Amino acid sequence: MNVRFLSVGDIKNSKYLREGSKNLLLTPAGVSDTIALCGILKGSVETKYGPNLSIDDGSDEPISITAGTFNKKLLKSVEKITGKFSKNKSEIYLLIYANPYETDRLYLNANYDNSVIEVDEKTFREFHAMRENAKKHLMQKIGVEASKEPVEAETEHEIPEPEKEASETGKEISEKDVIKLIKKLDKGKGVKIEDFPEIEDKIYELIEKGELYEPRAGFVRVV
Repeated sequence: MNVRFLSVGDIKNSKYLREGSKNLLLTPAGVSDTIALCGILKGSVETKYGPNLSIDDGSDEPISITAGTFNKKLLKSVEKITGKFSKNKSEIYLLIYANPYETDRLYLNANYDNSVIEVDEKTFREFHAMRENAKKHLMQKIGVEASKEPVEAETEHEIPEPEKEASETGKEISEKDVIKLIKKLDKGKGVKIEDFPEIEDKIYELIEKGELYEPRAGFVRVV
């Protein structure tokens, strides 16, 4: 699995690739087979393939993601979230892992266990601060100058000063923020390290320092 943290705008500026049996996406920060997206649930439509979620992160028009096509466990979880949304019309933030596929247009399918997770506004902010820093790092690595992307500024939510400063100056995401993100996403069994290639080195540094540990190979938790 090769994950990229992307905004809706990044995804819409990406190109679908098919290599053998692999479904890939050529993104502004390199090729990926899995995208991580964090945004606000704006609507849900039932289809024969599962709920079609409309997700908005403030960077572009909302994007549609189909969830639970081949995963009944995930389908049940997503239906619970959409039921809550339909009943309360409350603001729901979702962290989503999805795979690309294209026929007449680009499709994004979420089918892994825990690939649609309800999070809070703080995690939404942390995700996008981390996403912007990771994008700059990866684009510099492949020799492309990153365009300035006003994702956070376009949202209705104010970004905390430390995160805003990190985004504007291109500073590396702090160890404290990595720890907070891992703690937030851990549902009791740890977080898969390979899902975060952009901060993998930082994760292993924190393991060496005793701030994080591996409960089992490939997974990490906060001490």
